[in-house]
Amino acid sequence: MKPGTPAPPPPTSTHNPAATARRRDGSRRTMGAALAPALFTVLWSSAFVAGVPGVRAAPPLLLMFARFSVAGALLAAYALVTRARWPRGRALAHVAVTGLLIQAVQFGCFYTALALHYPAAVISLVQGLNPVVIALAARLLGETVTRRQALGFALGAAGVVLAVADRVSLSAWGVPLCLAGLGGLSLGTLYQKRFVPDMDIRTGTATQVLVSAAAVGPLSLALESPRVSDWTAFGGSVAWMVLVNSIAAFLLLNWMLSRSSATRVSTVFFLTPSVTAVLAWLVTGQALGPLVIAASGSAAPESCSPPGGDDNGRPPSDGGTATMADAGPKPRLRAPARRALITAAAVKVFAAKGYHGTSLGEIAAAAGVARTVLYDHFPSKRVLLLAVMQEENASLIEYVGARIRASGTAEDRMRSTIEAYFSFAQSRPDARRLLFDRTGEDDPEVQIVRQGIRESRTRAVTALLADDVRTVGVEPGEPIAEAMVELIISGLDGVAQWWERNPDMPRSMLVEGAMRLLWTGLGE
Repeated sequence: MKPGTPAPPPPTSTHNPAATARRRDGSRRTMGAALAPALFTVLWSSAFVAGVPGVRAAPPLLLMFARFSVAGALLAAYALVTRARWPRGRALAHVAVTGLLIQAVQFGCFYTALALHYPAAVISLVQGLNPVVIALAARLLGETVTRRQALGFALGAAGVVLAVADRVSLSAWGVPLCLAGLGGLSLGTLYQKRFVPDMDIRTGTATQVLVSAAAVGPLSLALESPRVSDWTAFGGSVAWMVLVNSIAAFLLLNWMLSRSSATRVSTVFFLTPSVTAVLAWLVTGQALGPLVIAASGSAAPESCSPPGGDDNGRPPSDGGTATMADAGPKPRLRAPARRALITAAAVKVFAAKGYHGTSLGEIAAAAGVARTVLYDHFPSKRVLLLAVMQEENASLIEYVGARIRASGTAEDRMRSTIEAYFSFAQSRPDARRLLFDRTGEDDPEVQIVRQGIRESRTRAVTALLADDVRTVGVEPGEPIAEAMVELIISGLDGVAQWWERNPDMPRSMLVEGAMRLLWTGLGE
């Protein structure tokens, strides 16, 4: 390089391994969200076709009991091996209700209709009305149904009614049973989205099928003659329904329900009639009528869009009511910015309503992002709570630690530390409540992490006060040192809680009062 020639700028690498990994993970999630509805449609549609030989070999409730029992045992074993957390208390009751509705009621009714020689394609068509029922009840979940969606639901419903109309005479009980099964599916979907939207997919699905087995078994004994005429057909039917329908399809369904609204997920059911009809035609020789094709075609455009939102963290374009703010283009937020919006909203909502009183939908709405975007960053409500607790605790330690490490006398550092904590409590009341007030949560993992955060905070402050602690003859490594620091932290937070109830008290007076007690002592 010639003298005087300015040095070239340092080369900038376009290869960022972390960014590349995030883009790759995002691409996989996008592809998974796009493929999941199609895969689910095929898996779900095969259930009725596989059930035809099963109900010919054994009574329908016995077939369902075998399906639920085997699937429940396999799913429970998988959940135990992976150490998944099982629902307990109120959450267990809610999961059990969803299982009885989605599993026992739905399939008990549908397969009984199948045993009465109602065609698999027609049963699937009635089941295809599920999106319409979900759309009518969407207000229960606070979800919006636009005109475009409503039109798609109306077309799909019209197609289903046309296709079923010429089959009503096949069985007097066929239509009532199909409608009851439809009710179980729709009510169960709404119930799950309202009360247990973030249940663990592994243990939740296992609980649902095990509860259904316990309900269907006694009904089979009371209402049927439980015997098998063809073990080969029965075994093959049960094996397919267990591995493909009860395990694979329901794990996929619960995954989609955890990532998108019930309204959007339910639209995939509009495609199941056509797929079921084709499979029934290929496997069992059932006629593929033109009305079935017409019903499927009328619903396909609306159901083909995968559940989820767009890449910018906004709800889908047809998923909400437009406002003036939506008229212009919105800037695309990067992942760290979206994550910051989510965690800031989570701190406020968790602090106000507690863990069990908060839903991920509320946090997503408060953050102004789609629920699917929230799940891109945090797979469950528990993970989100633990993340914000750890971040806020680190923020508190950093905020107060800077004052403890300041120059000056020990008395000056104590005063600035007290001032710093009260300043934190005043400027960030939600963070303080989240870290200190929510002690009654009954989630064991939350309790363990909360206790760990508290202990780490005490150790960190003890280390920061090491020199000052030695001045009173105590070594920082001694248990009494941590006990002294715990007394300071608990005392200051007790004052902060009192201050929330008495906000007119100036902060300077609180600092002076705390210094008089903690530094000067009551005996002076």
